[in-house]
Formats: sequence, C-alpha cells, structure tokens
Amino acid sequence: MPLSPDQMIKSHGSEYPDAVVFNGVRMPLVREGRFQRVYENSELKRGTVVSRFMDGTAEITLSELQELWPTWTWIERHDFTNATRWLHEHAEFPEILRYMLDHGNTKDFCAIALSVSKGLPKDEAFARLSNILDQIPIDRSVNITQAIAHTKHPDALDRLREHLPKILSDPRLMEPADSCHEVTYAAACCIEHLILLNAPPDEFETHVRQLNDHSSARLLDWVRRRLSKYYPWLGEPEPLPTF
Repeated sequence: MPLSPDQMIKSHGSEYPDAVVFNGVRMPLVREGRFQRVYENSELKRGTVVSRFMDGTAEITLSELQELWPTWTWIERHDFTNATRWLHEHAEFPEILRYMLDHGNTKDFCAIALSVSKGLPKDEAFARLSNILDQIPIDRSVNITQAIAHTKHPDALDRLREHLPKILSDPRLMEPADSCHEVTYAAACCIEHLILLNAPPDEFETHVRQLNDHSSARLLDWVRRRLSKYYPWLGEPEPLPTF
C-alpha cells in the first residue's frame, strides 16, 4: 500500500516531492520519470532516488508492462526496475518479476535481485538467481550474491562458497583504485553474506587479510564497514559525515 502524503513528508522531509532530506543532507529534485524521482546535492556529491510506487503517483499492470517493455529506452527500464520493490504488495508482483527475468538483461537483474529473493517462491528465486550468477560479470555480482543469501535457501551457503573463489581469482582484485573497486567490494560482500548464512568467520580470515592490504583507503573503509564486526583487527571505519 502506498504511503500517505503525511507519511512521505515524515520520512523524506517537508519539501517532498520538490526536495528530500536523507542522512541530514537536503537534495533537490533533478529528474522526474514515470516511475521514480531522482534527487541530488551537487555540492556534497550525494544523491538518492524515490520510487513513485511508494507514494502512489505511479501504477502499472502486468499487461501494460508486457506491452510497454519492448518500447522502453534503457533509461525507462532502469527507472522501472529500480522502483519495483515498492510493488511488493501488487497482486501481479510475482508475474511482473518473472516477465522481467525472462525478457531483461543483466543490468535489469541486478536492480530487481532483492525483490526476486522476496517476491518469488524460495526454490524458484534461488534457481533463477543462481543461474544469473553464472551469467553476470564478477564486478556486477554484489546484488546477486546478496539476493541469494536473502532467499535463505538450504543451498545458498554452498552456492556462495562456490562463487567466492571466482571473485578472489579475478586479476583486478588488488588493482589500485581511487574509489571503491567493484571486484574487491564484491569479495567483501560475498564474505559478509556467507557469514550471515552461518559460515564461520575463521574460514575467510586469510582472504580478509588479503583485502586489507588493498591500496585504496576508501575501499578499505568499505571493507571495514562490512566486516569489522567479524574481524575486530580490521579496525573501525571512518565515521559517516554529518551535516
């Protein structure tokens, strides 16, 4: 059920929909599409998106999706797939997810992965996400490994254990990077998801120590945010900025 105007203002600030406040940062509206609104603070280089399904100003049916999907630009598909998690109470939500899985590409799959883990039956969600993990590039696999973990499927732990060595053997793993490196971040997230599925942290300590030798300070901060609770020797991440 969409949130009321009062609920949207309470969660996004009194200027919604013209601007939102997120983590204390005011971000004005910079683009409004059919399915989501994009907000950015260019000075602080912060941004966020808000699904229009969340406030009820967008709606769609399965038949409309089937008719429109082939005609949409990649931006329109991007807006829709990123907004769909707020369709979780839609009567046709499972079929909408299945349509996108059958007709989308790997970028679409990344956007809807978490919705798939919650919106389809456990066995089906796991099978589809596991198949996608075989197709997707290593540096785009974070959302898929997260979604597989969220299925809570009995085989999820073994599936991520199988995938982790593929990330760790990627030659880009320890390449210098000025910002968060996708391959190294994928490794840290996969380890986190394995631990959340009750794998023992000791199993991955050697790999975490390898990641801790990365030359990117920003990436190391992200590794600490993901893993320091399991490996205290990593140290604490830098405090998030407040404004």
